Order: sequence, then C-alpha cells, then structure tokens
Amino acid sequence: MKKMISEFKPGMTDTINLLLMNVEERTTRNNSSYVTMTLTDGDQVIAGNMFDRKKEDFDLAGSVVTVKLEAKNYNDSCVYNIHGVSKSYEDPESYIPHAPIAADKMFQDIYSFSQRLGTYSSITMSILNKYKETLLMWTAAKKVHHNIRGGLLYHVYRMLKTATYLAGCYPIDKSLLCAGVILHDIGKVKELECDMLGATEYSVDGNLFGHLFLGAEIISEHAKKVGLPEMETRLLKHMIVSHHGQLEYGAIRTPAIPEAALLSHIDKIDAEMYQYEETRKKMEPGSTSDLIFGLNTRVYNP
Repeated sequence: MKKMISEFKPGMTDTINLLLMNVEERTTRNNSSYVTMTLTDGDQVIAGNMFDRKKEDFDLAGSVVTVKLEAKNYNDSCVYNIHGVSKSYEDPESYIPHAPIAADKMFQDIYSFSQRLGTYSSITMSILNKYKETLLMWTAAKKVHHNIRGGLLYHVYRMLKTATYLAGCYPIDKSLLCAGVILHDIGKVKELECDMLGATEYSVDGNLFGHLFLGAEIISEHAKKVGLPEMETRLLKHMIVSHHGQLEYGAIRTPAIPEAALLSHIDKIDAEMYQYEETRKKMEPGSTSDLIFGLNTRVYNP
C-alpha cells in the first residue's frame, strides 16, 4: 500500500516515495547552503529541508523519488527534514495533486453556461476559447487554496453553482454576476506559471501587476474584439478589480455594485471551504489542527 505523508507524526523518520515538484536553494544564517524540496504524495504537498546541499546536486524535479523523511515539531507545527534522496521509477501521474472533477468536464460545463449569459456571452466565450489549454491545467494559487492541477477551473466551477443559487435570492443582474464569476481570476493565466506537475511560480507580470490588473486588461482586449458595449465593459472590469473585497486584501477598488459585492463573498466562501475540506482530510476524528494561515483559526474535525 502506498505510504502517505499524513502517516508521519513528529518524532517519526522513515522512507517514503513522493513526487519531487521543485527544488530551491537557500542560505542559513551561517551562510551555508541548503535546499528546500516541494514534495507531494498526490494528496498533501509539503516542503522538506535538506541541509549542506546545493540545488545543482539534484536533477530529479518531476520524478518520483524515495526520500528518508523526518517529521519534527516546531512552534506547534509539523516540519520536515530530508536525510536522503534517490530516484524511483514509478509513474508520476498518480502523485500529481489534481481537482476531483475532470478538467475537460468542468471546462465544457462552464463554457455551456457562458452561452446563456446574454450580453456577456460573447466576451466570456472568447476568453475561454483563447485560454482553454491553459485553464485545463492551471492552479488557482501557489499556496492556500485550489493549488492543484485544474484548481482554477474547480474554483470557478464551484463558485458558479453558488452564484446561480444566490442570483435567485436578490434583484441583481445574473448574467453580470456569472460572467464575473467565470472571469474573476482569469488574470491568473498571466500571473502564474504552472507546469504539468502543478508546481507554480509567479511570473514577472504577476509580481509587477497582480491578477486583478491583468484580468482587467484581458477584459479590455476581448471587449474590443467582440464589440461589448462600453457600459457592460466597465461593469465587468469593475467586477474583476474589486473581487478581493477590501483594499487591504488586494482589491484595486471596493465593490460599488451588488453583483461585485456578491462575487467577492462567493470567492471568499469557496476559498475558505476548500481550506476547511483539505485540512480535515488530514485530521483524525476529534482532533484540532495547527493554526491555518488562510483561515486564521484552528480547524476542528468532529
């Protein structure tokens, strides 16, 4: 049976096969080199440190490796040290974290929905068509939520279900809300650089501008292409630049229309629910987690 990271408790050292996603070289306070390896068993992603080593010592990224993994307690959290690495010849596919729904199905369902958005159908379909191959693979973030292959589509797919329900509860423009949901994170196709393993880094433009600004640029480009009227273009761009809700959370502007406010809340709901779900997957019944950064709380699993 495949050994899982969740089996490692502080004080335990054992060998385990994991997918090596990335290797970064860092320096200690004493100016000695060490590497941090991003590793996954297909369910959980961890960072493990191997000291007195350099990045050039490893040419195994993208391979399944056998590691001697030590789990330690540090500031009430489980951290990992690595004491040996060798290549395994297993197929990496089963080790790649991915969305629980096939990317092709999610894309087709979202695309079919976009055909029913009235004025906003043409621009939504135009953008989905242009970035289809990217969206089938892209994660929604480097860390925190939906940081898995196909995670961006999974995030949108679930948000769209919530938006469809809430649109029936309030006197709003359902087409604008749903177009905003589908396109709210489209700037991430330029903000992030993802590979087939789900490993993610920020692009130069991602660091300089962020996905809200980049998303608004994509809206402007395709609005001209499909002839979206000026007012509808303005409203859709506002949805994009305000969906983080508050300026301190990265919003360029706070929501000025009810559709934008709903989008912001729906986005937050799905991001938080994903973190609760993923945290509880790794927990024993009756236990409480360490402090979860993205939630600012400790999660309880009944």
